[in-house]
Amino acid sequence: MSPELSFAIGPSSDELSPLKQKPRLRFPVLPSLSDNLATATNHPMGDIAYTLATCSGYAYSDADTLAMMMARMGLFNSHCRKIVLANDAMFINSTAYLVQSEDGRSVILCYRGTSPMNFVDWLLDADVEPEKISLLLSPNGTPNPDHWVHSGMYRNMRATRYKVVEALQRAMDGRSVIDDDRDPMAHPMEALYITGHSLGGAMAALMALILLVEPAYDDIRDRLRAVYTFGQPMVGSPAIAEYCEQAGLPLFRYVHSRDVVPHVPPRESGPFAHFGAEYQYQDGDRKWMPRTTPIQQVNLTEFATLAPSDFVIDKVATLRDSSTRWNEVAGRVNNLLPIRLANGITNYVAQAIPMLEKTADILRLPLVYSFVDHSPNHYISKLAPEGVLSEFGDVR
Repeated sequence: MSPELSFAIGPSSDELSPLKQKPRLRFPVLPSLSDNLATATNHPMGDIAYTLATCSGYAYSDADTLAMMMARMGLFNSHCRKIVLANDAMFINSTAYLVQSEDGRSVILCYRGTSPMNFVDWLLDADVEPEKISLLLSPNGTPNPDHWVHSGMYRNMRATRYKVVEALQRAMDGRSVIDDDRDPMAHPMEALYITGHSLGGAMAALMALILLVEPAYDDIRDRLRAVYTFGQPMVGSPAIAEYCEQAGLPLFRYVHSRDVVPHVPPRESGPFAHFGAEYQYQDGDRKWMPRTTPIQQVNLTEFATLAPSDFVIDKVATLRDSSTRWNEVAGRVNNLLPIRLANGITNYVAQAIPMLEKTADILRLPLVYSFVDHSPNHYISKLAPEGVLSEFGDVR
């Protein structure tokens, strides 16, 4: 099956507000966005994080809507291409967008995440015994059995990859990502950003990893400025995570409060680990705080009891505050060296003695997670810089 393709051209400033006088115009939300994307070297950057969270949230829509929202943010007349390939039997539901700035200098590659109404996506995210694919990370092409990734997430990224790379190659040549029948862009691509929410964040991380290890993509990798993900699940083994950390992959992961998805796949799936710099929104402080230790995998028993408790906790302010404080205490306890050592030892022994598989879970304090906190709306609103309007031009 070939990917389905569609495209849109973002509106101009005048087209966004045709009936309003110029003193009252509210767009663009970020007047310097185009220049910031092309020139920023220090990441994460607040305006860019806000823009990419917005892009990831509206990637659940169509090309016309995404082009409109990116124009409101500050990318007028952008070229937006949508690439889709779906195969339910293979748990593949892959959607990639490329948003190219009007001058061609910047391109955003955004992967759509888990659709709330798509059962196939949820089967993929919650796969308890995922197939694992080893990536060729050594210079001579020898596979390392420790360097594996979640095959379902990997297949979703691979499903649209060749069309994505084809479009990026056109951008590097100074052409439109949409097609070759349009006038050349003013500049070739100088800056590439990769982003996504939920499963889309996992696909973004894996695409960045492929750019890192595949020599054929060196030219594209040289233009990669940063990867921003929101509510991203773990994608691979601890060895993969260590490899990416040592290579300095510029990945920035945002975790909103008690969002459960960054804690999956569950521990019963085997050892998974995050990589990249992690920022978590703290309800008490009402700001994003960097974490020195990545968040850990959820236990399957905690995940199974999540839905009913989450509904009650989220609707009662006192319970939500209590759960936040409990998570702060439990997180500190679980990160104590004796607890981490005990967990590591029991996990290692459990590989030889399956009866001890659940022992490590007993040593950890249970945490309180949330499906509600996973909504892209939370990431967009909490990442909006102070004093900046919403994507609809409204005061927050």
